[in-house]
Amino acid sequence: LVQELDMPGNAARVGAHFQARLRTFVGRHAHVGDVRGIGLMAALEMVEDKVGRKTLPRGSELPLKVARAAYRRGAMVRVSGPNIILSPPLVITRDEADILVDVLDAAFAEAEGGG
Repeated sequence: LVQELDMPGNAARVGAHFQARLRTFVGRHAHVGDVRGIGLMAALEMVEDKVGRKTLPRGSELPLKVARAAYRRGAMVRVSGPNIILSPPLVITRDEADILVDVLDAAFAEAEGGG
């Protein structure tokens, strides 16, 4: 039995929840300056200083530390300069998206020295 998947609808529904949860990172993590995206595509911009919106220095290891900490917890993310890039599968469930966000939250806490 093949079940037809409403991938655009799922991306919109789960994506809205995903984006809302990720946007809380700006207030929760010292080096997340902005979260941009739509649906299931997101970029978390990492900054050295939020007040002055100072970007991370070139070659900063912090994004890689976050990516490695996430990987150890079971999630693969991409690093592009000072950004963490997320693009989970369009069939991801809300529960799976919550797991991804929770893992990334813990990874930021670890990389920033709080966990």
